[in-house]
Amino acid sequence: MNLHHSIHKIHLELNPAECATLSATVTKIHTWLTEWSVDLHAFFKRDALLQSALIASSTAPWLSAEGAYLGAKFSCWVIALDDWIDDPEVGEPNIYPIIMQCQEALRRDADSSWHPLAVKLAEIRSDVFSRTRGTLLGSAWAKEVEGTITAMRFERKWMESHRGGNYLPSVAEYLHHGGGSSAVRPFLLILWSAMSTRAHSATMTDALMRASTVARLLNDLAGKGREEKEGAVNILTLGVRESEIASIVATEKRKIDNSLSLLISDGHPQAISLIRLIYYLDSIYRLQDLGVNLG
Repeated sequence: MNLHHSIHKIHLELNPAECATLSATVTKIHTWLTEWSVDLHAFFKRDALLQSALIASSTAPWLSAEGAYLGAKFSCWVIALDDWIDDPEVGEPNIYPIIMQCQEALRRDADSSWHPLAVKLAEIRSDVFSRTRGTLLGSAWAKEVEGTITAMRFERKWMESHRGGNYLPSVAEYLHHGGGSSAVRPFLLILWSAMSTRAHSATMTDALMRASTVARLLNDLAGKGREEKEGAVNILTLGVRESEIASIVATEKRKIDNSLSLLISDGHPQAISLIRLIYYLDSIYRLQDLGVNLG
């Protein structure tokens, strides 16, 4: 495709009014996050605010800024937790008490003595349960967040073990926890809580599980250089070749597309947001020059 055809294609696909709406939403959410996340800034190792505003707005662009904001807050919190747990200067003995507080934050309001990560999670939990009152979505979200916290703890333990030349998980064990640490499932659930249509069928549950695996593998490919320097464990550390990972990603994406095709053709918001998230992540990681064909 030559340059003029590319420009024409962009002109047809990117509606200026929709671009302006999305930009305004991202700007508004970013402004809110800047104030909300002050107590988390010490833990960030990357631009978490813009990243969170963009992913929440792009995953469900039909939501208002208010509707997407809770998802952006959760994304911001996940990044803070991930960066903090992965920080080698944070000793393992210091991690466990904070993890326990975060798990407790999924059950009750925060104590004033709690760590900022736990305090912010308790705020998010309160917002989620207020929004989902009378449904099971809030409980499902809390269960998935607990899984994310546990998975991140496992990954820190694996990193410490790997640095010491000791235990590495099996590929199956890694993918089980890796899908959880991607936080795709609780992130989507929190956005779905702002949508009127509910879809928690076996089809959607299966698609959620596959989406979390795809997100983990894409992240591993994109972060391979950085994680190798840090001594972190990822799918490549376990001996899986990049070509094999790319094949798995492409296969899982096709299965998600096929399983959700009818829901998507019906305009189902949850199904569409799931697909949009996977292709958003895929595009972001491609821009980081993975060097492999993801199909």
